[in-house]
Amino acid sequence: MMAASQNLTNISTNGYKKERVVAADQFYTTLRQAGAMADRSNELPSGFQIGSGARVTGTQKIFANGSIRKTSNPLDLAIVGQGFLQVQLPSGETAYTRNGELQLNSEGEIVMANGMPIEPLITIPANSQGITIARDGTISVAVPGAAAPQIAGQLSLVNFINPTGLQARGNHLYMETAASGEPAEGTPGDNGLGEISQYALEASNVEAVEELVDLIMIQRAYEMQSKAMKVASDTQEFLVKSG
Repeated sequence: MMAASQNLTNISTNGYKKERVVAADQFYTTLRQAGAMADRSNELPSGFQIGSGARVTGTQKIFANGSIRKTSNPLDLAIVGQGFLQVQLPSGETAYTRNGELQLNSEGEIVMANGMPIEPLITIPANSQGITIARDGTISVAVPGAAAPQIAGQLSLVNFINPTGLQARGNHLYMETAASGEPAEGTPGDNGLGEISQYALEASNVEAVEELVDLIMIQRAYEMQSKAMKVASDTQEFLVKSG
């Protein structure tokens, strides 16, 4: 239920990746061992085990692409395919994001909405009259008096061998872990990395109907288990009283 609730809460969060709960059955009590001898000549084809329920073993991010919606902001960009933008944290560490809602700070640097700069650091000249971001991440600007656009910088993307191993830390950011592997940096569109789409944002990949169905199923399973526990409790109480 916690994953479905989190997903529905972030259904309108740009670049959000849905998560799912990974569950496993609990340990078993063996009352009859499979393969044991029923008598001197017959072997039991199956055993008799009683399970002790289920437990949550982890949560997993699903990094499937969300839909792309067009905007009117030249610093809005979507990653069409695999890859992450790099973000410099105040601590000096590097985080990673799929959210392309970018802005300029007072020094003309391209940053996220929270002010954290994108790596590599790119500065847009103050007298620029237009910003163009190519599909390969090349950023060019129109400058008064210049016959041709000037190159301001080049965005790069990184990818991981196991993106589901990244650690989410909020604010659209993910951190590298031992499970994710090391980041492999490259030019957008090369070596399996996605391309950049300007005037666009990647929406959440959460499907509302799917999450609502999951919530209903979880609620029904909870109700069933509660009733089963009550029946078992009432039966034990009856047996104690009658004994």
